[in-house]
Amino acid sequence: AELLHRTERLESLGLLAGGIAHDFSNLLTPIVGNIELLLDRLPPDSPLRDRALAVSAAADRATELARQLLVYAGRGEIAPRPIDLNSLVEDVVHLLRALATLSTPTRLDLAPSVRLFVVVGNAKPHMAVEQVVSALEALPEDVHVAFVGRGHSDRLAGRIPSGLMTRVHATGAVEPTEVVPFIASADAAFVPYIATEPNTRFSLQNGFFQSIAAGLPLVVPADLPELRNIAGSGGVAVNFADADSIVQGARELLEDNAGPAVARAAVAKLREELTWEHEEARLLHLVGIPLEKRAPRGSRKPP
Repeated sequence: AELLHRTERLESLGLLAGGIAHDFSNLLTPIVGNIELLLDRLPPDSPLRDRALAVSAAADRATELARQLLVYAGRGEIAPRPIDLNSLVEDVVHLLRALATLSTPTRLDLAPSVRLFVVVGNAKPHMAVEQVVSALEALPEDVHVAFVGRGHSDRLAGRIPSGLMTRVHATGAVEPTEVVPFIASADAAFVPYIATEPNTRFSLQNGFFQSIAAGLPLVVPADLPELRNIAGSGGVAVNFADADSIVQGARELLEDNAGPAVARAAVAKLREELTWEHEEARLLHLVGIPLEKRAPRGSRKPP
């Protein structure tokens, strides 16, 4: 009796799934058709083309979902075919990211062959986000970039060429204490700031120090002397206002045989030096020198 009850329940679920899939397919037909007409009429350089392609991709995923429901209901045929697990993971992440909170960040499990640059920090006006994306077009296809922080999804919306949609990632907000382990598996970090005002030339960003703490080689702005001087041989300096300069710096880190090893060793040394204990000792030393010079001889004799 229990087995019969389960069988009847499964049949009911199958009928329900089949009906939903049928209605869903009817709703998708005009959406898919109109998007195809829109793509045919939009010029290749239209700023709306990328958004239309995104809608088309979503409609394709919805069509595939309807097909799977029909298979479950016994109204469709199973067609085995190879799948790209990496693309599947990215699709799921796009859905989960909308539900994620600050304490539950999402991370793309990219293929082992992917070489990843990260940009750490919330989106700011003087960040060279567009230039970094533009530079990515000239780099090998296995090079990706991930923007870690708030505001990047909005800034990147409609600005990513269709050919780069799977190579540019915006993770959203990450708990500050989790940033370093979150980015530690990356290959290098962009610090893409442009000195738009005199004061910004001497600014020090948290993302810069978090990248050092993660042990990542750095691509730093040549026009920000403080960042450039601290980074030293731990990275390369580029002009972030120029995509070609970014490409050259990225290639130097990725393709120079000795470059990555030298940069990582220098960053590891920086990570040891840039600690509160080290800075406190250096500050005491700097303060102690003038005090010793000013103190008269014999004034520090013990009582």
